Amino acid sequence: MRFGLSTMLALVLPAMVGQAQEWDAVKSAKGWARFDVTGAATFYDPATKQLITWMKDGGVLAKVDLAKADLVPERWVVDDEYIWIMAGSTMKQISKTGQVLRTTNLPAEVGDVDFLPPNGLALSYRTLAPFVERRDIKNGSGVWTFGNKPRKGEIAPRVLHRILRNDEANLVVISKEEMVATLLDGKKGTALGQAVFTYHDGAPPKVSLGDRERAAVIWSWGKSVAFSALPSSAVPGLGHKGLVLARLDFAASTLEFLPTGVAEDFSLAGIIEDQAALVAPNGGLVFIPVK
Repeated sequence: MRFGLSTMLALVLPAMVGQAQEWDAVKSAKGWARFDVTGAATFYDPATKQLITWMKDGGVLAKVDLAKADLVPERWVVDDEYIWIMAGSTMKQISKTGQVLRTTNLPAEVGDVDFLPPNGLALSYRTLAPFVERRDIKNGSGVWTFGNKPRKGEIAPRVLHRILRNDEANLVVISKEEMVATLLDGKKGTALGQAVFTYHDGAPPKVSLGDRERAAVIWSWGKSVAFSALPSSAVPGLGHKGLVLARLDFAASTLEFLPTGVAEDFSLAGIIEDQAALVAPNGGLVFIPVK
């Protein structure tokens, strides 16, 4: 999402007066979401079939009714002007009033998505090898691809690849059990190189996910740091319990693991200044301090 000052004021003030008590992410947030640089995130509320944009200090900022979309969204991008929702291999553009404006067929089931400013959508797919696309946020058309378009038999049953944009609006790709990041030019899609991290001046511990998905990787704005959520059972040598956050410092090329104190089935939705926002499996948000 990208909100200008005037847009933010127009959304926040009415929300604080009339909507803040209607829905509270701290109690009701469920499923996939991603906090943006402003500290806002959009959640899907299955009870009301609405996308609800929410901010910790501002409450509900906006709602979009998806009753007419004929699609239960798994991922989405909400921009000042455009809303795109994705499920399986289908992507739909939705108006602010909930009307379907465009429908696009995708090359595979969507695994992860992020906004690429000023006018792009970045998508990765449930594929065995990384396949990433940038599409135009106005009409959904392709701009560039990275990796080979998947063929029959090259589809994965779960999410193996995670993407996120960094402060330079380039794309970071982290795959499977790797603790190495591939950087892509956000405008061209060309590889810029890899970021390799050390753990206590040595190699990172081995990660073993088994049949689990690679969980979310989230950028910490202005710090050249990303956080990767991992179940502690996937890194047993650490001696932690529950969900852990791998802190990937791109400036220092170092890695450390931070215990969260919550169970493994919580999910990471964002980093807001010095706090990680974690979504509980049965609904609600928990905020824990991070450095």
